[in-house]
Amino acid sequence: MADFLEDSRPEKKEDAQEGQDRFAEDIPEDPTPGDAGKPPDFTGKLNEVAQKSFSVLKTSVDQVTHFAAGAKKMGELKLELHHLKSDRDKLLRTIGLRTWRLYQDGALATLAEKFAPEFERLEALEKRIVETEQRVQAVSLKK
Repeated sequence: MADFLEDSRPEKKEDAQEGQDRFAEDIPEDPTPGDAGKPPDFTGKLNEVAQKSFSVLKTSVDQVTHFAAGAKKMGELKLELHHLKSDRDKLLRTIGLRTWRLYQDGALATLAEKFAPEFERLEALEKRIVETEQRVQAVSLKK
């Protein structure tokens, strides 16, 4: 029965021998001159790979650190911007209510002098909002 199996698979033996021959071609028969008897320098190669990996990791950490610092700064500026706009909106509501009351009382002729402090505060808030928006745009998240 063993003969039957061997006879029915002659191409498998030839394929196996051919594979071994190809594998043998990949292995150098003689070591390179000067390396006779020395094992391959795996330590040096591992050290080189480790150095490259460390360099890539350090660059990545630097980029992430820079991004995080920029994102923090941007978050702080956007929070400040939110507070400034909220203050502006409250002031505009106050001005609106007072203007409405003056309209109802028929006293709109004195509008500028009655609202001078609010208008000055509103102009200052508008200026700070523009400045803060410019600072937000200036923050870079890329290194």
